[in-house]
Amino acid sequence: MLKKTDKGFILKETMVINGGTPKNLLDEKSSEKVLQSLRDYTAFQIGFFNDKMKPDSLTKPIEHKVKNDFSGSWTFTASQSGQKTLTFTTSTTPSVQMTATPRIDTSLTMQVSLLIDHGWVKTGWCSWSWRLRRFEASVSPTITIKPSLDINVTGTLEKTLSATLFSYRPAPIYFSISFVPVWIQFELAVNAEVYEKFSAGLSFTVSTNYSHYASLRFTYDGKWNYSASRNASYSGPSFSKPSVRAGALAKLSLPFTVSAYIYSVAGPFVRLSPWLKGETTIATGNRLDAKLSGGLTLSGGVQMAGWLKAFCDNLPSVEYNIWTWETVLYQGSFTY
Repeated sequence: MLKKTDKGFILKETMVINGGTPKNLLDEKSSEKVLQSLRDYTAFQIGFFNDKMKPDSLTKPIEHKVKNDFSGSWTFTASQSGQKTLTFTTSTTPSVQMTATPRIDTSLTMQVSLLIDHGWVKTGWCSWSWRLRRFEASVSPTITIKPSLDINVTGTLEKTLSATLFSYRPAPIYFSISFVPVWIQFELAVNAEVYEKFSAGLSFTVSTNYSHYASLRFTYDGKWNYSASRNASYSGPSFSKPSVRAGALAKLSLPFTVSAYIYSVAGPFVRLSPWLKGETTIATGNRLDAKLSGGLTLSGGVQMAGWLKAFCDNLPSVEYNIWTWETVLYQGSFTY
């Protein structure tokens, strides 16, 4: 029935459910299955009235039977090392050979938390929709890293080599979200890239120690935003004496990703890329100047895919470039 008023129109809808006689419909046990099924598809209130009873006005819907909130936190730890010897030989005569051994030693503790909040959201004068109200992922990694590079080149050469050092995946953790059994997988995957530009054949080794802490929070409450705090420091830089007095540049980059993914496909992640760059320059007399610089870049976000994306109203993925840090680790000279 449609009724016009000064404020607009009032639409009165009558829904008839074939649940038996009014006496049976009022009985809780006989109507429970019907009412529970309706709650999967709509928000409603039922009012029975006769000469002595009046229907109540529609108010905010009752809670959805799939509970709206999830909150959980986990701590992951890892102590891993990896190295790989990379080689390259030119096709020239005489040939030039490059041998590089990148290595990383890591010790990591990472705290991860998730908050998922659904609820009834008012979308009109008298309409409500069951929607994602807030999604929050927090990642707090504390990590110590020791990168090192041993490099040997037999002649003039410019070359880039890369490889995967290791991928570490402990046993997954099982839990449930809104009665759905899920599991979360922690992973630490480390790659290595070596760039060198040598003017002559020589060899040397560089290394240092990095300590890094970050606290990242990614929040969606209508749009993505993030907050971050971070710091980094270094200690014990080392630059071995090159085998000969010659100009050279060697850079080691170790990009790696630390992730905590539900079903191994979706969740928060952190990307950290520590690097080292060793340079030598021929100076006056019999001196060779050496410089070791280094730093790291930090990014992070939330990968949304699969079940988690569908559960969170097709929330898009997000990634932020958060921080770039670099410094001179060592500067000195060698005498030949």
